[in-house]
Amino acid sequence: MYQLTHRQNRGMRAGFTLIELLVVIAIIAILAAIIFPILSQAKQAGYRASCLGNLKQIGAAMNMYQQDWDNDYPSVAPYPGPEDEWHFATWIRMLLSGYYSGSRKVFNCPGAANPFEAGSPKMKIGYGFNEYIYFRDNPPPQFYDENMIPRPKVTLLLGDGYENALIHDWDGEITDSYNSKNYGLPRGMLRSKYADWVMHGKLSTRHGGSNILFCDLHAGHMKDDDWKAEDFPGVHHKTTCREWPVIYPGAKPYR
Repeated sequence: MYQLTHRQNRGMRAGFTLIELLVVIAIIAILAAIIFPILSQAKQAGYRASCLGNLKQIGAAMNMYQQDWDNDYPSVAPYPGPEDEWHFATWIRMLLSGYYSGSRKVFNCPGAANPFEAGSPKMKIGYGFNEYIYFRDNPPPQFYDENMIPRPKVTLLLGDGYENALIHDWDGEITDSYNSKNYGLPRGMLRSKYADWVMHGKLSTRHGGSNILFCDLHAGHMKDDDWKAEDFPGVHHKTTCREWPVIYPGAKPYR
């Protein structure tokens, strides 16, 4: 009977059978299904940490600004602010005037899907400013000075924000579907909770919530299900207005 030589037998066993190849492919697919979500989560966690670092640096620059301007925050008057290349981001121009000299990338969240552009030269910006603090000519009471804010520790100064939008606590037009009737929060708060706005046909958070710099200049992360608002009639606030985080500085904390 014909017998294979040792060399012939070794050559025939050098490859994989079809079944063995399919098993290897299946194992690789299983490992990929396990690893890729973990890598994605790690990437998002890195974005969130980097974003918090940005806000802390901005907070340090704010602190320097306040020392020179009697505890005032960067603010403008009258509404709607300068009609120039900065517009609603004038607070950044004010910080760049001697209070922050590092990379301008600090003003853009690294996880922002839709950063807006402003400034000269153009720069990407991923954060929105509290409208009540930004404008000095709002009806009294006013809040452009930290000493005017009853609860600076829980009041939002700036945070993750959608496009070139200030953050407030009232709804848009009646025909606007993104409002408190449909989402339990006024549109102005949705701008920060869903900082990347409509992505893939639905409202999208940036970090599973939002990073916020509060008026006492500490930064923190707020989960998307922590946002609350109650009795928020807009610029004419009732004493029963409650929010978390506090947007209108005269409101009471929801918690």
